Amino acid sequence: MPAMAACLFAVPSFAQAANPGCPTAAPPVTVIQANAFYKKGTVERDGALFEKNRAGLKPIFDFQNAIARNSDAFVMQGSKAAKACADALMLGWAKRNALTGFGAGIRQRDYQSHFVQHWTAASLGLARIKLGPLASSADDRIVREWLKRLALSVRDFHTRVTNRNNMFDWAVLTVGSIGYATRDRALVADADSMFQLALNQIQDKGFLPLEMKRGRRAASYHAFAAQPLALYQLIRTQCGGNRAQQAKLTSLINLVRTLQTDPNSIQSQANVAQSPIGKQPWLNVWDSVNGRASREQPSSSRYIAGNSQSLAKALSGRCPAIS
Repeated sequence: MPAMAACLFAVPSFAQAANPGCPTAAPPVTVIQANAFYKKGTVERDGALFEKNRAGLKPIFDFQNAIARNSDAFVMQGSKAAKACADALMLGWAKRNALTGFGAGIRQRDYQSHFVQHWTAASLGLARIKLGPLASSADDRIVREWLKRLALSVRDFHTRVTNRNNMFDWAVLTVGSIGYATRDRALVADADSMFQLALNQIQDKGFLPLEMKRGRRAASYHAFAAQPLALYQLIRTQCGGNRAQQAKLTSLINLVRTLQTDPNSIQSQANVAQSPIGKQPWLNVWDSVNGRASREQPSSSRYIAGNSQSLAKALSGRCPAIS
């Protein structure tokens, strides 16, 4: 089971990052050292394993947070220094081919390091949509090729592990955001095919059968699965001009809105009382790009490469077009 809560730490909002400075980045992480931290066969955390996982991933989180802060400052305030900082940080990791190796985990079929690659690469694809190309064409090519390698690694993982669960949904966003950010038509075509497979998993009323098996976290996992699909639909619409309505996705998003106010609306389907699902910054992005007033207040997350209003502004204005 993917340990989604490991990455749910907010990053500072763009309002706090007017002069973020450029941090001295930790050495690029080439081998992702993550581990599963739920007790085997349950949705209950093992505290020691959770802390072990978080400590192992801190350099990656710090890198993501720095990219998020600086990309926010560039989009919201036009800070050229912030863009130069984010570009330099990403170039340094690209030159070391970071995030391409995987630790062994703690048990057989522990794919947590692969899942971290999914989430991190998706956020980097979103960040590059916000930032645009690097100033140097040679440096830009280095970063593009690195991101493409990450996207292909994520895509190929799902030829070996064929569950169409929330991690497949995140693979859609990883491959798609990087495809659009790098203007790689082959990756975009792959993402579109994966997107349709993911939509096919959505049942009546927005239910996801595999996520309904998550016990008291079933509501949270529905939201977690909806997030990458909604964001990729926005990218397809804003960057690719594909404005076809996706009825199944709409039903899933509507279900998540219901679950925010009443997570136990699926208690009978999940066979257990549900935990609250918390903030969903991506809903603020979805509503903002679609020109709707949002009940979801602006907030930040590494998953969306920073602040929701920053990503919404980028998708509404500077999205790299592929026609």
